[in-house]
Amino acid sequence: MEGAAALLSAVAKARGLYSVVAVGYELLGNPIVVSDKSWKAIAIAADEKESEDKGYNEFLTQGALSLDTVTFDIKDKLTNRIERSEKPFRYQGANMKYARLLGRILAGNRPVATVSVIEVNHPFSDKDFEIVEMLCDAVSAEMQKNKFLHYTRGLLYEELIVELLESGGDNANLVSERIKALGLGMKKFLYVITVDIKGFDIEKFSLSYMRDYIEKMISGSKALIYNDYIVVVTSCSRENNLLEADTNTLDEFLREYNMRAGISRSFLRLEDMGEHYRQSLEALNIGMRMNTDECLYSYEDYAVYHIAKVCSQYAGLRQFCQPKLYELLEYDKEHNTSFTNSLYAYLKHSRNITETAKALHLHRNSMIYHLKRIEEILGFPLSESNTLLHIELSFRFMEYEMLPFPANDG
Repeated sequence: MEGAAALLSAVAKARGLYSVVAVGYELLGNPIVVSDKSWKAIAIAADEKESEDKGYNEFLTQGALSLDTVTFDIKDKLTNRIERSEKPFRYQGANMKYARLLGRILAGNRPVATVSVIEVNHPFSDKDFEIVEMLCDAVSAEMQKNKFLHYTRGLLYEELIVELLESGGDNANLVSERIKALGLGMKKFLYVITVDIKGFDIEKFSLSYMRDYIEKMISGSKALIYNDYIVVVTSCSRENNLLEADTNTLDEFLREYNMRAGISRSFLRLEDMGEHYRQSLEALNIGMRMNTDECLYSYEDYAVYHIAKVCSQYAGLRQFCQPKLYELLEYDKEHNTSFTNSLYAYLKHSRNITETAKALHLHRNSMIYHLKRIEEILGFPLSESNTLLHIELSFRFMEYEMLPFPANDG
């Protein structure tokens, strides 16, 4: 059959989902929408930009069905009928101007999407049912190239999380509606934890088992496998109070299975998940580069090194450093002293002389002498906050670049 050959060719030549759907549109002559389980359009082939049919118009203009439309379909048990029907079927609800030809898309044995052909241009024929069945198979074959579908449990919130990770929820009102409809039960302060699974020995446990295990380990979390990571969204009722017991248990678990993870800052809106996912990735990547002994990296601890990373992309970090710090380094080198290390420890211990002296195993009076000499060499008082802040940032830049300066106090 010529139609089957065209569809198979589109899949075999790896032209992508849109090419497969475009071939279906040519064969059927009516517009096609492929939508995921949360009724978000993932491919549309149509000439119209808007329609008098409410649901079809929402796909065209918003890219997804509204909560009202989905609720109506749920009452009509349309989703259940689609997922249980082995063959495409014609359907026209009370709120639809045009009838649909609906077919399910499977990944393995799980329904993951729906093909909807809208009866806009001409009535459906018997032949159309056969073409839609082949189209469903072709779309299924194309979608199964997506690694995410190999691991999804078919839960509605998984697809919403992926959308938020990738696009940040461009349509804020629509995303807000979907979040409300799913009732995720998240507390006020949210976090993203990203677990690097590249070092994990897949022969011990499957990735799916590992995802489920981590989800149970961290109270009230939602986890999924995404882009070679296990991404976890979790929450707590008080800011900066991600359950210590959970993070301690996670740290031990990561060490045991040779994995690393980054934790974002806290945030309040699920719509901001994409930004904080990227924070967790930065914490993970920078932490693994700078501190191989650790397994769990908080973005809060590495944010300043993220600044260093961004600056380094424009120019060498040395040009952003305070020149006075290099004068101090040169003085230490020439006179075999350790004033740079004393200054670093002083800043590290929040400018507390007693704590710094204890960390450096110095008498307090000796520490005071060091600070006085540092002021003389630098040519400005250590009470000058702006310059001292610049020097502190310079130390961080040197750490990021792994530039040499006297060993710190640990």
